[in-house]
Amino acid sequence: MDQQISSPISSTAVAAERGLVVSIPPRYLPFALFNLKKIYGELGCQLPIEIWEVGNELNADAKKQLNAITDKIIWRNVAEFTQDLKHWQGFQVKAFIVAHSAFNEVLLFDADGIFHQNPENLFSDPEYQKTGYYLFRDLKRWVFEFNWWDRLMYKLNLRQPFKGNKFRNYAFFLERQAWLRRCLNNIKPSNFPIEWDYIWQDEMPKEPVIETYVDSGIVAINRSKRPETIKKLFELNNNHPVTYKYVWGDKETFWISALMAGEPLTVNPKWAYEKDAEQNQAWKSKQNLICQDWNGQLFFTQKGVV
Repeated sequence: MDQQISSPISSTAVAAERGLVVSIPPRYLPFALFNLKKIYGELGCQLPIEIWEVGNELNADAKKQLNAITDKIIWRNVAEFTQDLKHWQGFQVKAFIVAHSAFNEVLLFDADGIFHQNPENLFSDPEYQKTGYYLFRDLKRWVFEFNWWDRLMYKLNLRQPFKGNKFRNYAFFLERQAWLRRCLNNIKPSNFPIEWDYIWQDEMPKEPVIETYVDSGIVAINRSKRPETIKKLFELNNNHPVTYKYVWGDKETFWISALMAGEPLTVNPKWAYEKDAEQNQAWKSKQNLICQDWNGQLFFTQKGVV
């Protein structure tokens, strides 16, 4: 645990009311260059952007290329708040960024993504304005599914937690179920997602159930409206050696934290979907793109999954 941070909500003076925030690992620099040129050129975004590093991740040439795109970049570093940089290298850095951004309203996005609409328009969404928290759904690809063989293996105690295929591992399923119930003090919130209602059922699911719910590739949050959510988000990701045993990286922590805090959130009604990547793009990808629609149109694409 990082004991140097006394509060997960930064007291840094607000540089602007709204802004974009991103962490750019060196391997994603081509995506980031393409995306920022599009954001501040074709899409006409006027918001400032914080680019976060964990230590010295980007070399001088990379920073020069990024600075040449726009004068709206504000360079930030996890080292401003803690010396335990290794602890925050990974998915968990996104929760750190949300907690310590100088912006009151934050639009966090992954560095391997490309916007297709002006990202600042998301702040005008009526549901975002109502709840102060807007998330996007993940792919429906991953499901827990238990057949007769999985059930037999569990009954014979031949499947241990975290061993083998987790989507067929009922022992893992029970461990995850118990963990999430503990997070919520064994009380089902009124806004618990119906897609995960199986968490509150004691019997083994007879039909496949969705393993993922939201994706953290894009997150919009009003920090002054959702302070308790941010604290819980920070706690879950600060404790990532435990949390990530039960969920894939930081994704699910974004909605679980809101429920832990007893605060509202909005989840985009449309699930993410995949389409073939266009090979003529400047950033090249041999994988399918993960697509997110908003306001009836394509909003954001990511490079895909292995």
